[in-house]
Amino acid sequence: MTDIPFDRVLFLSTTIEEIQKSIQKIKGGCLRERGLRCADLMCLWVLGKHPDGLTATELSHECRLDKALISRAVKKLASIGAVFYDKPAEREGGGQSHRRRNYRIRLKLTREGGDMSKQLVGVAEDAAATARCGMDSREMEQLCRTLSKLNENLKEYLQRHAAAFEDAPLGSTD
Repeated sequence: MTDIPFDRVLFLSTTIEEIQKSIQKIKGGCLRERGLRCADLMCLWVLGKHPDGLTATELSHECRLDKALISRAVKKLASIGAVFYDKPAEREGGGQSHRRRNYRIRLKLTREGGDMSKQLVGVAEDAAATARCGMDSREMEQLCRTLSKLNENLKEYLQRHAAAFEDAPLGSTD
C-alpha cells in the first residue's frame, strides 16, 4: 500500500466537502423555486432516462436512495402532476390486494414532468460541463475510478469497524 501523506487526505476530504456544498447550492437554486427537494430532482432525472417507467423499487435502486425517501418524493411529484402510476387494466378481483401492490406498478413522467426533467437536466449538464472544464475524457474517467475506489475502501473500513460507528450521525461533525 502506498503511503499518502495525511495532508493530501485532508485536502481531498475538504475538497470533496466543498464540491458537495457547490452541488447542493446548484440543486437548491433549481429546486427552491419549484418547491422541490434533491430526492425529487433525482427521481425526475432518473425517470426521464426511462420513458417506459420504473417501479418504486427500481427507482430507489437507480437513484441510490432509500425507499422511504423515494416514497415521499413520488408523493410530492404526483401531487404537482409530474409523475403518475401506469396502472394496468383492473384485474378480476383486484380490490384491496391489487392496491397494496403499488410498489410493483411502473411510475412514469407526465408531459409536465418530462418538461421539468429536461429543464433541470439542462441546468445540471451545464454545471457538469463547467466542472469538467480543462479535463479531457481520460482524466475524467481516472477521477471517477479513483473516487469509486476511495468510496469502496471507506465502506470496507466502516464494515470492519462497524461497532465504533454504529450510532455516529451522518453529516456534520459539529
